[in-house]
Parts: sequence; structure tokens; C-alpha cells
Amino acid sequence: MKTMNAVIYARVSTDDQAREGYSIAAQKELLEDYAERHGLTIIDEYIDEGKSGKSIDGRPQMTRLLRDASRGKFDAVMTYKLDRIARRVSDASVIVETLGTHNVQLISLSEGIDTTTIHGKLIYNILSAIAENEREQIAGRVKMGMTQRAKAGKWNGGQCLGYDSKDKQLFVNHDEAKVVREIFELADRGYGYKKIAGIVNRKGYKTKRGKEFSIATLKGILDNPVYIGKVRFNQHENWAEKRRKGKNKDPIMLMVNTNQLLIQIYGNVCK
Repeated sequence: MKTMNAVIYARVSTDDQAREGYSIAAQKELLEDYAERHGLTIIDEYIDEGKSGKSIDGRPQMTRLLRDASRGKFDAVMTYKLDRIARRVSDASVIVETLGTHNVQLISLSEGIDTTTIHGKLIYNILSAIAENEREQIAGRVKMGMTQRAKAGKWNGGQCLGYDSKDKQLFVNHDEAKVVREIFELADRGYGYKKIAGIVNRKGYKTKRGKEFSIATLKGILDNPVYIGKVRFNQHENWAEKRRKGKNKDPIMLMVNTNQLLIQIYGNVCK
């Protein structure tokens, strides 16, 4: 009897998952035990650590797994739980179809699923739909919480030159504030982005990330209403899929709680 060659696919995206028992080590231990009990020979591992299951894109090991499956390198893929494979039905279908086309069995330890059967494929699609719905509900709750914080004038964003953030509030970083004010002064004189970039870069000023100023960076600063005391939230919708193309025509714009405004007399530069 031919020995079935199998591979392990494991994924973890957050520390919370690790604390709940989804750590890579925990997944591998359970799958290795399963393989030993069922006479499967593990020939490779595909580990996406710190990767989201929202889509196949951005998961290099899943991409490699599908490529190797098409080359007939193994007979089965073992995973601890279906949501490790995919959280969207569209991605789940692509994965199942790719594996099925090349006669690769998908084994999910938690659900006891074998997608080489019609029943197993049906159950897989149903559970994938449930996982996708759960992800969308979580995203909705997160968005609701961020919206409420924005309406309360709290900061939802990340790094912002001229400010430091703590406990969802902004505090002026006085060294960086000097750079921001100079940028606004230059813009108020009618200088363009390219000329401003040349001036501030020659002076050795750096962005929040320690890089030189680009035209895009300067445009982002001069268009950012946070410098005149307003918070703009929900500027882009469905960012994970649409990126900047998903621009919201009606973003939230409210006063933000800061201990001091950076721009007062140059506020007219902001859009």
C-alpha cells in the first residue's frame, strides 16, 4: 500500500490566537500526532506566521502550497482548523478547487473533513461561509467602536508628524511641530510641494518614520485637518480590498481632543 505524503499548513495572525491555543507550535503538534496515528508521512510544512486569513494575497506560504499542489508534490494537506486555510468563501473555493483538480486531499483536524468527498466539500463551504460571516461581524463591531471614538473626538489614526498619541489622544511633539509649522508657512507663501520638499530635505528634516519628505508626504500633511484641530475618520472604506480606490465621499469630520493646536494662523491651507 502506497504511503500518503502529506504537508502541514498552519497560520496564526494575532497574539490573541496564540493565547487561545492557535499557536504554530500547538497546531503542528496536533497535526503531527494525527499523521502518526493515520499513517501519513509529513514531507513539508507551510507556515504563514503573523498573516491574516482574509485573503490568499499576502500569504506567501499558501501561495507556495497551491503552486506545489499543482506540481503533484504531495497527496494531502493537513490543517488544524478550516479558518486557518481561509476566512472568505471565495478564497476557500479557490483553494478547494485547486487541491481537488490535482487530487490533493484536504484534512481539517477540528472539523474532521475530507474534501475528496462531495459531503466533505459541502461541509467545508458551509463552514467557510460561517467563518466569513463571523469575520464581517467582528469588522463591523470594530468599525462601530472606532466611529464612536471619532465622534467623541478621540484619535483613531496611527503616527502623525507633530503629534504623539497616547490613550487615543494627541499630544504635541514640540520638535516635530516646528517642522510642521515651517511646512505650512512655506505653503502659505505659495510654494509648491516639490519646492517645499527640496527646502525641508536640505535642512535635514525627517518624517515620522525617519525618511526624507516626498511630494505625497507633504500633500498628506497639508491636507490633514488634524493640524487645525479636526479628526477625519472613515476616509476610505473596505481598505483591505479597494485600498485608496475605496475613498468615502462623506468621511466623519469632528473636533479632535488635543492639548494644543499646531496650526492656527495657517489653517486655511488645510482642505
